[in-house]
Amino acid sequence: MCTQGHFHHRIRFFSRHSEERRCHRHQPGQSWESREPDTPLHQCAVDVWAGPLSGDRTVVALVNWNNQSINGKLFLPDAGIQSAGRIKDIWNDKTATDIVTSYSQTIAAHGTLLLELADTTPAGTYKTDRCGHFTGGTITYKHVYGITDSDEYTLTVNLSGASDQKITVEVWSSASSNPQKVQASSGTTSAQITLQAGDTNTITLKTSAKVDSIEVSPPIGKFYG
Repeated sequence: MCTQGHFHHRIRFFSRHSEERRCHRHQPGQSWESREPDTPLHQCAVDVWAGPLSGDRTVVALVNWNNQSINGKLFLPDAGIQSAGRIKDIWNDKTATDIVTSYSQTIAAHGTLLLELADTTPAGTYKTDRCGHFTGGTITYKHVYGITDSDEYTLTVNLSGASDQKITVEVWSSASSNPQKVQASSGTTSAQITLQAGDTNTITLKTSAKVDSIEVSPPIGKFYG
């Protein structure tokens, strides 16, 4: 059994109102309630706990404080992870494989979803052999995560070895109608791209080079005095 002290960090999501779905509190001191059973985690009273296990595994627990079940959607980057070769639902005895960016499962009212993640990659890293889809001379990466809407994300393309000639990499983002063209003659090349918040983004590379992975870095926050 996992106890609170065993977890590395805790993430708490608070209410966020929207036109379609909303979580609300009737009076101070009362528990949160969801108007619809499929309300996303970031709009409900849900705690997300995550921490390391032996064997490079990660445990994640989602606690539903609502008075009814929800279709909980976990963004893996909230636990410092981008993809998992295996996610085991401990108490429901279910296993999913090759999960990228997010995982969804029903969580009973006042219940807990306990997950064990293995064979993981760090948040922001998309390995081509797991996340890439090949069609002709293009590689498409789906479910690319954006923490916010911005045109200042940095995409780093990691090639499988250096090239003796310049290679053009054409980068398409589903959040922008204008592709970015960059040239690479070494192991990596970078481009600035646009992403939307969430996991609906797609990045497509057009190149003859073999790509080992891509890395997506969020924009640097700006602070005003």
